[in-house]
This record gives sequence, C-alpha cells and structure tokens, in this order.
Amino acid sequence: EEVVNNYFIIKGEGFTTNKITDSPVGSLVNQASAATTFRSEMTPLDVSEDYIASGYLRWMGDDNPGSYSVYVYLFDSDQVSLREDGRYWFAYAFNQEPPAETWVKFKFKVGPNGVKEFPKAAKYIAVGASINEKGGCGTYQATYWEIRRL
Repeated sequence: EEVVNNYFIIKGEGFTTNKITDSPVGSLVNQASAATTFRSEMTPLDVSEDYIASGYLRWMGDDNPGSYSVYVYLFDSDQVSLREDGRYWFAYAFNQEPPAETWVKFKFKVGPNGVKEFPKAAKYIAVGASINEKGGCGTYQATYWEIRRL
C-alpha cells in the first residue's frame, strides 16, 4: 500500500481545529456543531488501481445530533466534480445515526476490485464526511482522513 494523502486536519469553513488527548491518531481534530462537510484535498487518481479510503468520526454526545454520511468525491482532469451538483460520487455510509462519544473508523475499498468502480473520466479523488444532516446540531469531531493506493 502507498499512502497518497492523509490529513489529520482538513482545511475549510464551518469548523474549528482543536487539540485533544483522546484522538485515535495524533492529537488534532476538526470539530463542528452545525451542518458541515469535512473533505480532504484532491489527490491524483489512477482508475486502474484500487484505493482504500478511511477516516475517524465521533459525536460528542450532546443534544440533537444529526445523521452523518461518509463520501468519496471524484473530479475530472479540470478538477470539476463528476457530479453536476458538485456533491459526492459515492456514499459509503449514508444518513447513519451516531453512537455517543465513540470514535468510529471508516475503511473501505473503491476501484476495479472495490465496492464501486471508477469512471474513466476520474482523475482526482477526495474523501470526507457530512455531519448534522437532517437538521441536527450535535458536536462532531473528525480526524485522520486517508487515501491509500493498493
């Protein structure tokens, strides 16, 4: 396996970066209490190869958590999303209810021998999660999103 990208912290808007003592990997996490999407940066993709996408997510156990989803995003050679609406290409975990105060690790394979094959137009890949879907406002933390080429 070759790590093609990994991110303890994903840059963007709608969340803060915090240092904690009980992260499953490292000590930095993204944290948000509103509808937010955490997403890694785009990474070059070889559609003939398989990739493992993974990351950690947890709900902090406060009131009114919204559901979460874990996504893979694909982009063409111009770095335009392969979805016309700019959203995800594949949902690995969709509208899941979170366990309280427990880190959940997501790990799945995409590509020719994975859960979903890449379209030929795909040139870049990213992985991430949407939190507080369906109007929730629970506090979530996310860390160490990674893509590995097999």
